Amino acid sequence: MSSGKNRNKTREQFDDGFPPWYYWLSAHAYTHGLIVYFCTGSIIFLIVEFMSHWLIDFVKCDKIINLHQDQALHILSKVAYALIIFYFGMPV
Repeated sequence: MSSGKNRNKTREQFDDGFPPWYYWLSAHAYTHGLIVYFCTGSIIFLIVEFMSHWLIDFVKCDKIINLHQDQALHILSKVAYALIIFYFGMPV
């Protein structure tokens, strides 16, 4: 999943039947979205996590941000969910 989600990896590294990069990136982001959903019970947070995780990893694979910035953004998103829950309660 780590290598498959990177659209810049050459396809020669994979088998002919290997799914395209956007499949792996979406599956990876959705997995993280599900974890957030199981922890919070919020569909809104699932959608936000999926979209933000997808975008953060996309720009990391394009080397717009580095690994440390990638991880900081992922952590900040979880902190934001916690702050929203603390100050405003659980969204739907």
